[in-house]
Amino acid sequence: MRISSYNFSVTSKIVYPLVTLIFATAYYLEARHLSSAALLFAKSLIYLSWIFGLYCLLKEGLKIEKIKYAGQEKRVHLEEMPATIYKRNRSLWLAVSILCYLILFGYIGFIITSLLFMVITMFLLGVRKILLLTVVPLSVVGFVYFLFSWWLLVPLPQGIFKFLP
Repeated sequence: MRISSYNFSVTSKIVYPLVTLIFATAYYLEARHLSSAALLFAKSLIYLSWIFGLYCLLKEGLKIEKIKYAGQEKRVHLEEMPATIYKRNRSLWLAVSILCYLILFGYIGFIITSLLFMVITMFLLGVRKILLLTVVPLSVVGFVYFLFSWWLLVPLPQGIFKFLP
């Protein structure tokens, strides 16, 4: 679309901001009947999600380019899809790993599935150092397990680790 000396186009990066806005709106609609004390922290996160989603939608999703010469429009190319097969397969593998994580979470348990998911995700995103592939997942999963199971007393699926509290 052309307005005066600017070209406006919509890029393919609008998916994630739209998903963020949809989830924040859906969560708000589900939680709006709760008391203000229950929504004290959640409401601020909802508002921040809306602000973040709108900012990303406008910043990344809308491409504005000035036309260089009067009467002659500069062609606006939408961002191209990744050219290599590896990048396309990487997105597919990330989606498959998320699906496997969701399916196996209840059967194998939180600890093993989260460790495997984090290692696979980090590997797909380009991390190749063995130290990072072991220390980061162990520390993050350990922290999350401690936070939920011991401090917040929220039970997590234990799978084969039934002996843990």
